[in-house]
Amino acid sequence: MNKMNRRDYLKGMGAAAGVIAGTELNVLAQRPEQALAAATVTENKSQLLSSSDVTLVFHGLMGIWQDPQTGAWTVGFHSKASGAHEHQLMVTAYQKANTTPPCTQQGDTAPAKAIVLPGEPLLLEITNPRILDGVYFFQPPPTGGKKHDNDFSWIVNLESQDWYGPNHRPLAAVYDPRLIVTNGLFYTLMKTSSTFRRQQADGEDHRTIGNIAQYVAANIYLRPGGQVKLTLPKQPQPILLQQDPNASYEIHFMNTCFKKGTHTACDFKPYHPNKVMRSDFYMHFDGIHPQPAAELELVVGIGTQGTTAGICGEGSANDESPCSAVGFGGPNGFPVFP
Repeated sequence: MNKMNRRDYLKGMGAAAGVIAGTELNVLAQRPEQALAAATVTENKSQLLSSSDVTLVFHGLMGIWQDPQTGAWTVGFHSKASGAHEHQLMVTAYQKANTTPPCTQQGDTAPAKAIVLPGEPLLLEITNPRILDGVYFFQPPPTGGKKHDNDFSWIVNLESQDWYGPNHRPLAAVYDPRLIVTNGLFYTLMKTSSTFRRQQADGEDHRTIGNIAQYVAANIYLRPGGQVKLTLPKQPQPILLQQDPNASYEIHFMNTCFKKGTHTACDFKPYHPNKVMRSDFYMHFDGIHPQPAAELELVVGIGTQGTTAGICGEGSANDESPCSAVGFGGPNGFPVFP
C-alpha cells in the first residue's frame, strides 16, 4: 500500500465534506470529553476514527524508538532493577463484542504464561492491514492553542530540548524484552490530570512540563480476512485475533512496578524529596546512552487524583506518580500522521 496525501486518504475512506463517520469503539471510552481511538486527519482538523480492530495498550516503564535500519518502531520494556524497585511485563489479550460490554480474555494468558522475561521473544505479526502502510503518531493541529487529549506528544521525549536533547539513545540491555511494531497509529490513551516539572536534584535547571502520557496505545486496522498474531514465549499456540465486524480486541502490555525481590506493588509518595520514594521515573536514567552529565528528575507541579483509562481489566494508575513510558524521538519529536 502506497502512502497517500490527505485528500486521497479521505476520499478512500469515503469521507464527505471532511467528516469521518463511525463511533463503535466504546471499549476504550475514557473521560467524556475524550473520544478515544486512532485518528484520521481532515483538511483542517483531526477527527478520531473509532473503528480500530486491534488496540495495543501500553502502561508502565518502557521506551519507544525507531529502528534506523528497518524503519519499524520498538517498544522496549524496562527490566533493569534498582536497589528498591523492579518491573515485570505481563501481556493479556481481550475481545469485546460490540453488543456485549464484558471483555473476554483471549488465549492461554494465565499469569504464569503471560509474564515475559528479559531475553524472551515477543512477536507481533499483522496480516492484511488497512488505512496505514506503516507506523504513525497521532498529532493533530492544536485547537484554540491546546493540544488534543490523545496527542502522542504528551509522551516524555527524552531527546527533546525539554530533557536531554538529541543523540541520546536507549540501551537495549535495559529496555528488554522488546516488541517490534510495523503497522499502527500510536497515541496517548490517557494523560495525567496532574502536571509536572523536570529539574535537577537540587532544584536547579527546572522547567514546566505539564501533563504527560499515562497510558499509550496503538490502533491497528485490518481488512476483511486480516489478523493480528501474537506469539508469547510460554504459550504453546500464538494468540490469533481475526478481523471481526462485530468485535474488537485489546492487547495489554503492562510493565508493572514491584518492590525489589517481592510481589508487592510499588507504593510511592509523590511529594517525597527523594526521587526513589517519589516514583519509578528515575529508573529511565539507567537506560540512556550516552549517560547525560546530570540527571533530570520528574516532580509534581499540581497534583490531582486522576481517573481510570476505561479499558478491559484494570485501568487505574497513580496519577501523581505515573509509571510512564518515555520516547527517544529525536529533537523534532515523533513523526506526525499522515
